[in-house]
Amino acid sequence: MRTEPSPLPFAAFPYGGRIQLGRPKSGNGTSRTGYGLHLQRLTGQTTCAYCGLDLTSSFENWLMLSVDHVVPGAEARRLEIPIDLYEDAINLALCCLSCNGFGNRYKCTTERQAISSIETFCELRDQCFRERFGLLAQRRLLELDMFRQSPWTIGSGLD
Repeated sequence: MRTEPSPLPFAAFPYGGRIQLGRPKSGNGTSRTGYGLHLQRLTGQTTCAYCGLDLTSSFENWLMLSVDHVVPGAEARRLEIPIDLYEDAINLALCCLSCNGFGNRYKCTTERQAISSIETFCELRDQCFRERFGLLAQRRLLELDMFRQSPWTIGSGLD
């Protein structure tokens, strides 16, 4: 399990993730055959941006493929960020279902600010990614602790 982010996943995006790439194709509405596959092909990424799980190394991992809005839609609306920025592929990160689920209900630490340019939005996105990376690493450690206690067995102390 990684604890430090390797370069921001956006560095692998066309133009370093600093220009708009458009809204990903939805396909049939799932990550694996729609927007996630489109993002994977666009960026060449195959691992979870948060934990490093190789999402293409096995069928089971492939079923875990998900996409995260780094600046969540609700937060983007609260911050009055234009939809064409927060729904663009530059705000998406390929991830596993676990990390995506652990990151739900994320609130940006920034207050409302004028997002007047793509550069300003990318700075916010990168800040949010770093914050989420740390929060998800902590959550994964808690889950690992619980897993090691074998909560599925009788007498695990978690009943």
